[in-house]
Amino acid sequence: MRNNYGSTALQRYPDGRLPVTRYGLEDYAVTGGLRFENDQLGKFDLALNHGNNTLTSDDRNAINPSYGVNSPSNIYTGKRENDQTNLTLDWVRDFPTDLLFKPLTLSAGLAWRKENYQLSAGEAAGWQNGPLFNTVDPITGRRIPGYYSGITQVDAASLERKVLGAYIDVEGQITEKFQAGVAVRTEHYSDFGDTTNGKLSLRYDFTPQIAARATASTGYRAPSLVQSGMSSFSVQVVEQPPGSGNYVEVQQRTLRANSPEAQALGGKALKPEESTNYSLGLVWRPLENASVTVDAYRINIDNRITLSDQLPASVVTPIFAGTPYANIQSAAFYTNVADTRTDGIELTGNYQWDLQQWGRLNLSSGFAKTNTTITGLRDVGNIKGSQIVGRNTQGLIEDGTPDSKLTLSANWLYENWGLTVAQRRYGEWKSLNATNPNLDQTFSPQWVTDVDLSYTFHKGIKVSVGAINLFDTHPDKADGAQLYGVPKYSITSPEGAQGAFYYTSVSYDF
Repeated sequence: MRNNYGSTALQRYPDGRLPVTRYGLEDYAVTGGLRFENDQLGKFDLALNHGNNTLTSDDRNAINPSYGVNSPSNIYTGKRENDQTNLTLDWVRDFPTDLLFKPLTLSAGLAWRKENYQLSAGEAAGWQNGPLFNTVDPITGRRIPGYYSGITQVDAASLERKVLGAYIDVEGQITEKFQAGVAVRTEHYSDFGDTTNGKLSLRYDFTPQIAARATASTGYRAPSLVQSGMSSFSVQVVEQPPGSGNYVEVQQRTLRANSPEAQALGGKALKPEESTNYSLGLVWRPLENASVTVDAYRINIDNRITLSDQLPASVVTPIFAGTPYANIQSAAFYTNVADTRTDGIELTGNYQWDLQQWGRLNLSSGFAKTNTTITGLRDVGNIKGSQIVGRNTQGLIEDGTPDSKLTLSANWLYENWGLTVAQRRYGEWKSLNATNPNLDQTFSPQWVTDVDLSYTFHKGIKVSVGAINLFDTHPDKADGAQLYGVPKYSITSPEGAQGAFYYTSVSYDF
């Protein structure tokens, strides 16, 4: 066996190979707490929660041709680990007062949270070129390419955040028909400093059957550690010029937002999103066991966090020329350059039907229609905001979510039996091509049916069988030939491309 790509691959996989990426997922969570109630002191709830999610990956049937016979067949490609710990203390008490129609309800709480996110690099054979890289293979006469998969040493990172927060909430029945509430929450982030937000809620009951409600609030969302720490890459080995036998690496990277590479393109350390939220709704109870609600809302988000377009070589090459990053031909990074506004309306209905000796039937329905608009794009350096958030990303924000969603469900409970049938309809949505409007695609509505049948034994053991997407429906296929000519479903489709999923489960409630 000679030290070259052609002979190594042929002898190791004489009939060809099917690359396989295997993932190992470990997920656990533990929750515990204490409750205390006293007529004079009120109600206290102390809770502690810790959870961890670890994902490892490795490539099977692998070969890094630049390592020749020394290439492993199984290549460990890295680990992604998230863990979070939450400690909360909540308190609530009613205070009788002659100033209000009912006692004043006061609640308050403290919360502490610690988050960790870690990317660990895989073994070098997964991302490092071996000694034979770009040498001529005597069997094929072509230059030997490298192999790129998983998390590299450049991508590896460990991020941590601690958050301490406190809130106070006051609610009162001002008159027999008018209710109001005010809440204030303040938080300290170890990586983003302090923030304080509030909420005002009002409700007026015109009659026992009809009421109006309204809320106004501010919001604050710090970038997730995954968004702050994201770094990944892919490399295509392209023959240039075609037929020359000379292979050139074209590197595509998702850059960490505050990395030197991203900063050269106008990237900056991510800032928190800040929002204002308004809603107005009506509640109608035509029957004691039936209700209908309608709510309209508007959400304004400043400094919205989004992944940029994949900036092409025409943008990044002149900027990276003469730098250590000159081999990067295409790049993307998380950014705050966009502001958005979302308007929506939601209609829900519920009806509980007592079937006497045949149990109870719960019927529910919902309809939602939303519209999101980009209200501002900021330029960064010499790069326009409309380039960083180009047509493709603008389409994901404004058109990538179905314009409407209809849900219908029926839940029948009879003795120890339970049967749920749910129907969803997603409206139209669009995918915009990065450069050519003629290649935009509008996807048709999609119907999805779920069903779940369960039986609960007397000791709290519940056995369920069911299906998600019972009739195996799929979204429209994406136009055009995808990688290797295989048509694929769009990654933004609301139900994905997996089709039907059938399951059985056993749970124990104690």
